Amino acid sequence: YSKAQECMTKAANLGYTEAQLVLAGWHYFGETGLLSVNRSKALYYATLGCSRERNADADYFLGSLHFFGEGGLENALYLAKHYLERSAKGGCEMAYYMYGLALLKLWKSQYNGMNVPGHGAIPRILYWFRKAAANGSSDAARMVEELEKSAKQNCAYCRKVASSTDET
Repeated sequence: YSKAQECMTKAANLGYTEAQLVLAGWHYFGETGLLSVNRSKALYYATLGCSRERNADADYFLGSLHFFGEGGLENALYLAKHYLERSAKGGCEMAYYMYGLALLKLWKSQYNGMNVPGHGAIPRILYWFRKAAANGSSDAARMVEELEKSAKQNCAYCRKVASSTDET
């Protein structure tokens, strides 16, 4: 039991959000020489970090745990979307890509990738992927390219395959 862990635990128990997030990270990654990997404790401290005040980093942490189904949680896209949206809108740059990915997965699971009149998921998904790409995410840039290519292949309204012939 190290002095650093003892001090961080005391600060976390006193309600310091940053200390709670540090402990969440230590438990999640299993900081060498301090703690072993314990995803349940990571979830506990990340939840504490969100409980008193909004914190974009804590929201990102919780959203990621829900997205990947870690820390004793099942994969829960709705909760992942909720926390990742709060994080992305709170300015956490790491959340931009994950939030876009959560939106994409929800769209595919709910609508089988179909555009529903009155519900256009792709523009919102592209917005967050572009924002992540602008911050240097190569994965987000690749997703933007794939989605734009896919969108050009089908009619945006009825999803019929677009023809490259010029018929008048």
